[in-house]
Amino acid sequence: MRYTMRKLLRSLVVPAAAAIGLCSSGVAFAGQDCVAYGNGATAEFQAYGEVLRITDDSADGHSAVAQINYGDGLKTYWNPNGQGTTRTIDLEVPEGTRVDVRACVGEYDGYRIYTESCSLYKVGIA
Repeated sequence: MRYTMRKLLRSLVVPAAAAIGLCSSGVAFAGQDCVAYGNGATAEFQAYGEVLRITDDSADGHSAVAQINYGDGLKTYWNPNGQGTTRTIDLEVPEGTRVDVRACVGEYDGYRIYTESCSLYKVGIA
């Protein structure tokens, strides 16, 4: 009975952690990097130095977009430079701050984000 209950609990916990998009082991600690893969874009938060990288992964004519939520709200950063390019942004995030990141694509001209292309938010810690 004990084995069955453990197995049942594990089957519920693992999908729940995946659904909210935790990076690494799912345990939040200072210095946790995070990568979000969208449909045609990648957004990577590097805790050391508080760096955000946005990569355009697809020759689809759309720009890569990273949305990052921390501190005083949601911020949107664009990489309109085409497939295979990466834009690096130095952020100012206080140490120990939770950082939620997602990757999307959109139209840089007009700043329209295609939300259906967005990844789940991934969690990092500065």
